[in-house]
Amino acid sequence: MKITDNALNVLAAKTYRGIGRAWIVKHLKGKETATKLVALLNEGAKEDRPITLTDFEPVRHRINESIAKLAGYSDGVVAIGDEDFPPYRGNVKNSDQPVVLFYCGDLRLLSRPSRNIAVIGLLTPDEVTEVAESDVVSKLVNCGATIVSGLALGCDTVAHRQALRSEGKTVAILPSPLNEILPSANKELAEEIVKKDGLLITEYFEKAKSKMELSGRYQERDRL
Repeated sequence: MKITDNALNVLAAKTYRGIGRAWIVKHLKGKETATKLVALLNEGAKEDRPITLTDFEPVRHRINESIAKLAGYSDGVVAIGDEDFPPYRGNVKNSDQPVVLFYCGDLRLLSRPSRNIAVIGLLTPDEVTEVAESDVVSKLVNCGATIVSGLALGCDTVAHRQALRSEGKTVAILPSPLNEILPSANKELAEEIVKKDGLLITEYFEKAKSKMELSGRYQERDRL
């Protein structure tokens, strides 16, 4: 599984109070040493005491150990500043930009030349809706589009399945780690997406600690 020192630095930085996506987008360029990053954190973090390199290294180590548990489920981790980190599209606030992504599959599907179209909808669509959606997705794939959705039940599932049936590519954005596919009913679909040269991505490497946190992750996922 591929992970850079930069990705570990970004993940470690996110654990400090007051350090969010907007701060990371503004201050980190991907070439910071641990010493430089600690200095930056001391200027921006809202901790009760100064952060030292001695404090920072165990945080990196703990995160690295947690990520190691994804072996066999994830192909790698990329963070803002890494050469292969996907570019965002359009006008996106710093606070909404992703700063780290865990992935399994073909990350090139998020490159600028890829014609990506998001398809989302109801969790419980009726048959008429499913038929109409399948027809639209089929036509989009035939025009060279990559279908992006969230692997949820209902319209998300229809979008991914039709993309695969049409021999196209599809990207699933998850609210959970790659070793805990949600919903579990779509685990086989997720595996098929990767098998057929698609892509799974998520911003998370650990399970949500509560239902409230998981609910928040679904909302966070939706912005992507």
